[in-house]
Amino acid sequence: MSNQMKFTQKTLNVIGGIRLSIRETGIGEPNGMVIVAASTIWLPQPSDKVIEFLTDPIKRPQWDVLSDGDPVNEIVHISNGLYPENFTSIIRPFDSNETGMVILHESFTSPFGSYLVYAPMDTALMNVAISGEEDLTLLEILPCGFVVSPICPSNEGNNNNNNTSGAGSLLTLAYQIFVADHYEENVNNLLNAQNVDTIVSLLTTTLKSVKDGLDQEKGFVALEKYYVKDAYQGLMQKSSVNRSSFGDDAWYKTILLKMSLLAWRLLHN
Repeated sequence: MSNQMKFTQKTLNVIGGIRLSIRETGIGEPNGMVIVAASTIWLPQPSDKVIEFLTDPIKRPQWDVLSDGDPVNEIVHISNGLYPENFTSIIRPFDSNETGMVILHESFTSPFGSYLVYAPMDTALMNVAISGEEDLTLLEILPCGFVVSPICPSNEGNNNNNNTSGAGSLLTLAYQIFVADHYEENVNNLLNAQNVDTIVSLLTTTLKSVKDGLDQEKGFVALEKYYVKDAYQGLMQKSSVNRSSFGDDAWYKTILLKMSLLAWRLLHN
């Protein structure tokens, strides 16, 4: 597929296109056929910041379609490594009482890379798993997940425009959807326009939401790095300032209060 994908108003630059495959499920998965979609994007943020964003339950509604944009509650958290992002958890969406669904989450990080795997599960099935009343290998789970790979900046000086030659990270997402409860020899019956559009839309929407969420955090951090001295120097360098419009802009909600006060005092001196 093309590197420039357009599905349900979502446009995203991906590396190597979107890869689609169809397979028969195995042990521990719903019996039938699933479509798998995977793609990779480049992010300017380092890999530790990316996995930190993905594993934060407060920020999860920004990207996880299972939360439907509502807050989630982490009801179980089990650490399994040295890093804070190494843990297994059970997450309850805001409307879990209506849907009867919880999210099983596992993440792991190291200096060489990170992954996050998650899957929706029926609440009753989760209770059975926790109680140990059933063989866990027989539980039907269909997970999705991310792989975050760090990119080391090249030591060789080059001025090309290839984003992957600089620092940052590669984020790969694999998505699965269940499309048939039986084996289907003719895969063209399953790779129809509706199924393909559904999984590609889920994939691109999730990747774009992660990218947008990280970009917003980047902007907020940059805002905090402004100092009063910087604001003063910036104002003094502008010899022709429209006082009426600039005075209104100085009180914009994203401007730090001390910067707004400084601008107001300068304009009224």
